[in-house]
Amino acid sequence: MVIALNFNYARSFSEGMAAVMIGKKYGYIDKIGTIVIQPKFDLAYDFSEGMDRVQFRGEDIFDSKYGYINKKGELIIDALFYTASDFSEGLAYVLIKGSMPKNLVIMDGKDVSSDIVLKGVIEQTALAKKGFIDKKGKFAIELGQFCFFANDEDLEAKPFSEGLCAIKAGGCGFIDKTGKMIIQPQPQFYKVKNFSEGLAPVKVGGTVTESIIIEGYKTPVRSGGSWSYIDRTGKVVIQSEDSSWIPPLPSEGLLAVKIGTRIGYCDYSGKLAIEPQFDWGGNFSEGFSAVLIDKKYGFIDKKGKMVIEPKFDKAEKFSEGLAAVKIGEKWRYIDKTGKFAW
Repeated sequence: MVIALNFNYARSFSEGMAAVMIGKKYGYIDKIGTIVIQPKFDLAYDFSEGMDRVQFRGEDIFDSKYGYINKKGELIIDALFYTASDFSEGLAYVLIKGSMPKNLVIMDGKDVSSDIVLKGVIEQTALAKKGFIDKKGKFAIELGQFCFFANDEDLEAKPFSEGLCAIKAGGCGFIDKTGKMIIQPQPQFYKVKNFSEGLAPVKVGGTVTESIIIEGYKTPVRSGGSWSYIDRTGKVVIQSEDSSWIPPLPSEGLLAVKIGTRIGYCDYSGKLAIEPQFDWGGNFSEGFSAVLIDKKYGFIDKKGKMVIEPKFDKAEKFSEGLAAVKIGEKWRYIDKTGKFAW
């Protein structure tokens, strides 16, 4: 039996196991700290529905591939995917890069097939095969050329939640598990996240600018704006001043909201439940939420009482009774009293 107490990085527990980084590789521990899958993956996430996605890196970022393992660490869906999500409600989002034909002319009569940067972008977008696979690795829903999983830039995002998945096709909308459009894409929704407890965050407003991404290539991007929350009809029911990259999610009846420069919590009618007093606030899980005060993380309960004092450099949510916290350069796990688990 091998027990490691300090990790280079540690993720939350899910289905009795947690991915941890030891050295430069990821493996898995159980809830007593025993290493149950040896560190051998370049990236690992959280088990969901008995499977986890893991990454095998190639010589460069364009050669890295994701596959899926079981709880024995066995690869059960081959590493074929440039992008992959966790499984949720029986499906996972994946993208398989296309192959750029030689002498392809698409820009002002210029052959772009030898341009490494642009070649990579085109192979991941216009030429890619993408959609949602089942647990046998077969495509159940394929997305069209100009339709994308709206959360593909968020490595933590699960595809389906409460029967719906966010997609981007001009604006953002939602499909069901048959691929049918349930909430039509709205141009004003330029970012969206999953439904949680009947509400979904949508980002509105902001301005369109032109951003240089690499070696002179430019792409129009939208910046600014703030998050609002829609119901399953697509109606905005809660507005927030929060403009962060990743929005708070409704959880356990409460939602973190930014009022002025501070974070508090409201209920789903928009009524304030915990006064704004934090520099940052997370999502509630198992009755607790991580909060940031004066550059340190602690945990509050649903009444806003500080139950674990702010003393950590980073903190993840509680899951299965434990939370990963960072002290200095190392990660460990605490229980709900704030004591180290091992």
